[in-house]
Amino acid sequence: MYHLAARAGVQDSWGGSFADAWDVNVAGTHAVLEAALAAGVRRVVIASSSSVYGETSGRDGRRTLSPISPYGASKAACEHLAGVYARRGLDVVTLRYFTVYGPRQRPDMAMHRIFESLRPDGPAFVRRGSGSQTREFTFVLDVAAATAAAGALASASGRAFDIGGGAPASLNDVIAAVGAMTGAPVPVEAAARPAGDPQATSADCSAAHRLLGWRPVTSLNRGLAEQWAWHRRRRATGVEPQRDDPRLVPVAL
Repeated sequence: MYHLAARAGVQDSWGGSFADAWDVNVAGTHAVLEAALAAGVRRVVIASSSSVYGETSGRDGRRTLSPISPYGASKAACEHLAGVYARRGLDVVTLRYFTVYGPRQRPDMAMHRIFESLRPDGPAFVRRGSGSQTREFTFVLDVAAATAAAGALASASGRAFDIGGGAPASLNDVIAAVGAMTGAPVPVEAAARPAGDPQATSADCSAAHRLLGWRPVTSLNRGLAEQWAWHRRRRATGVEPQRDDPRLVPVAL
């Protein structure tokens, strides 16, 4: 069983919105784990987030569950619930995704907003903070491959894995890369860096390499080109384009 549903978004989790994050993320995960246990499901793969680390996942940081946002706290609570149900015999695999991007990305995410800012009628990209903050941007197809492996391989049993893109880059690096790729400078509107936004995130994918046989294969430039192509197709046709990829293969569970 794969549990990927969530009320996502760091900035949307403050204030009264946290009630929704708690209900969907924590209570929802509790319901999934209860149902899986009752049905005798062999394994549950749950989607967690780099947000559980807070400021501790930078290259020099000691990784701990130390969230600095309500969203991160809700995902950490889901991981603790997974541990509770593991004690009752449920095999739970946790995947901590790092800044996933690619075609069909949520409209509120940075990559989507950067590309949409290049539309003739598009709003400027609101850059929150100086843009020096770094992220381990991870292409969606690499995430899908890791998720499939986590559900299928015995070596994943009971483990938590970082799933990252392999090379941290700053937001300013991304803005410059998109401008170079598209031949048009990204219009940027500066805003204050929001609460709950870590300066750096960096994945440790060694366990995923060793136990899942997985590593990211999509460079940032290639992933950006894939997402840019999707935005252009959507503008040209007015519909959400679909795409097949040979890296995604059915997995028998």
